[in-house]
Amino acid sequence: MRHVLIFLILSSTLYAVDCKRNKIYCQILNNFKTAKKLKLVSKTYKVNKKKMFKISNIIYKIAKRYKIDARLYTAILMQESKYDLGAKNCTSGITELSHEEIAEKKSKCIEKFKTVDGMFLNPLQDGDFVLIDRCVNGVKRFKKVKICFDFGMSQINYTTANRYDFDIEQLTTDLEYSIESGAIVLRDFQRGYKKREPIDWWTRYNSPTRSNRRIYEEHVKRWM
Repeated sequence: MRHVLIFLILSSTLYAVDCKRNKIYCQILNNFKTAKKLKLVSKTYKVNKKKMFKISNIIYKIAKRYKIDARLYTAILMQESKYDLGAKNCTSGITELSHEEIAEKKSKCIEKFKTVDGMFLNPLQDGDFVLIDRCVNGVKRFKKVKICFDFGMSQINYTTANRYDFDIEQLTTDLEYSIESGAIVLRDFQRGYKKREPIDWWTRYNSPTRSNRRIYEEHVKRWM
């Protein structure tokens, strides 16, 4: 029983760190408290403190490397993905099939009437031709697709990924890579716009459009 009590005490205090020394970690925890109040996450959502502690250390290290405000970047990452490495911003739609795909679908309409060697099982009857014709004419020219355009914890847009030569897969699988990629983009906005726009240059991380930037600024400030 004594060992159980010791374990519980250690477990409860393991990540009860000094917020003066671990500001980013405490900011992340406070962000989730705010998110619960705003009903942006479930009230029963449990924060993985060990994971968030690791993320906070990476953010601090990367922010220092690229000379960006760690607190600001932490807020941006909360707004972008709630610190979810596998986050993707996707939409559904339809796309037209290629001629080859349509031809393949139509050819399958008569495959069931053939043997393995390609010969017809029996002489086709009028009813068979009706079924084949109905099947061929019923082949749809479109198919549903899922398209994603923002990737990873830092929600890098695919056009930005192409411009910077970021690896799309790594953005959603490699924690440090994803955080560093966003920091590089933010660093470049800082270099290009901070002198001209000292107050809100960082909102360009989301959009170049002034109206969208105002909205983004208000959203991000909740996490600062």
